[in-house]
Amino acid sequence: MEKKAPVKTGTGTLSSLGKSGMQMGTTKTTTLAPVGGAPAPTPAQAAPKPVGNEKKEKSREDIINEKQISQVEKDGLKHVFSMLEYSVSVKGKPVGQGYFTAREVALMLSKLGLELSKEDIDLMIWEVDENLDGKVDWYEYELMYKRCIYDETGLEPKSLFNMVQFLMYVKDNKTNREGHFVITEEDTLELIIVRKGRAALEEELEAIFGRDDIRSNTGEEKELTFAEYLERVNKRALQMRKELEKKTKQAYMRPPESKKKKDEDN
Repeated sequence: MEKKAPVKTGTGTLSSLGKSGMQMGTTKTTTLAPVGGAPAPTPAQAAPKPVGNEKKEKSREDIINEKQISQVEKDGLKHVFSMLEYSVSVKGKPVGQGYFTAREVALMLSKLGLELSKEDIDLMIWEVDENLDGKVDWYEYELMYKRCIYDETGLEPKSLFNMVQFLMYVKDNKTNREGHFVITEEDTLELIIVRKGRAALEEELEAIFGRDDIRSNTGEEKELTFAEYLERVNKRALQMRKELEKKTKQAYMRPPESKKKKDEDN
């Protein structure tokens, strides 16, 4: 279901309706008896009954939730969620609260060496915040990941996903001289193979690191920063979108099979 964009006011952020699109409150129903004295049917009695084995149509969200991901991906998601999760101190120890907000994302972006405006970070949260409470809980977080990895259109918002994906690649909290998280080719191998298979490995590595940039001038594996990673994945996403638009245009301009057969017969 389409979410309504938050409306900025002088006192904060307002949203007219939540994800469900339903307002809170109760509705009183008045039942009138028909002429003749027979009692009118109750709303439950008047409601049409399902016929045969008729089933409720699944929503897109239900379909996405049924998609499966590997254990490697689940472990990576949990690790990154723990890095982002808002925590409070209980007896001197941090205790996760089961969600993260724009504040935690901003802190992580600083560790990645990327500065974004408050509006851009708020948008990262809003894109995946199903109930518009300003928080991303585990359900919304996992749903975001599944939506993005199974997206074949290139149109799914991926701002938060790109950050999470990069952090899933990071091994042993590896950082560069500036103290920012970085990744190497070797760091990405396991996750790429379990998701895409070995047949797609070279293509994925080239998309992330480039054909000639995997090795540095010293012969060591090149370290990729988050900013460099974003540049690569955004470039790839743009190419995918152009290819999709081209295919859609070709399919739209292709004459229907019935007309094509008729022209051939003539």
